[in-house]
Amino acid sequence: MGIRLGANATINRNTASYGSPTWDQITIAKDVQIPTSMEEADASCKASLVKMMEPTLMALGVEFDIVEDVGQADYVALRTAFLARSSLDIKLCSNTIATGEYSIRADMKVFKWDRKEDLNGINIISVSLKPCYSTNAVTFAIEP
Repeated sequence: MGIRLGANATINRNTASYGSPTWDQITIAKDVQIPTSMEEADASCKASLVKMMEPTLMALGVEFDIVEDVGQADYVALRTAFLARSSLDIKLCSNTIATGEYSIRADMKVFKWDRKEDLNGINIISVSLKPCYSTNAVTFAIEP
């Protein structure tokens, strides 16, 4: 499997049903970050004078920029989901979706939609997605 290039990683949006997904790669995305961390619970006890911690809930999200292309289907889907507060079925992959590739799949909502209008550039939207309440569990998997 080897090293991974960021340019090959993909953010994918399901355009069909959860059980029979059709994945559309969000090609207008760039500068993607996937912050993942664990919250901490204090597990200290009298057996040690060192503060002890245990991981609890995982915080997961995906942050990226997109080109403001108002006619592009993924732009429209992301903007509509933000304004309607509706969820999107998202799959994050370290490469294209293929056998043996690591992926994260979650129903997510858009929590940030910030537009940057540079005088000497094109409009860029900063987007933040986070898992939301859903009957579908977040999955961390190797593609079959």
